[in-house]
Amino acid sequence: MWQHPEGTKTDKNDMNCDELKKISGGYLDDAIPEQQKKEVEEHLAQCPVCSFLMRQMRILRDKLNASLCRDCCPGNLREKFECLIKNIHHY
Repeated sequence: MWQHPEGTKTDKNDMNCDELKKISGGYLDDAIPEQQKKEVEEHLAQCPVCSFLMRQMRILRDKLNASLCRDCCPGNLREKFECLIKNIHHY
């Protein structure tokens, strides 16, 4: 699903699709170092497949977060879901 047909690097310092897949959760949660964030953004600017998938992941994450309203979740269920969502890195 995530694999890009051209999943190769164009330069030895460029990020490839597989590398992006591994850190996508951290990127979405703004939990990766600035240098990695820059590499992700450069890859997304050049790879329409990864860019599309990242947008879809962001939409899904935002919808999940919006559906976990504090008033409708008993106890600390919302916090448990938020923790699980932040720790998922294998899309």
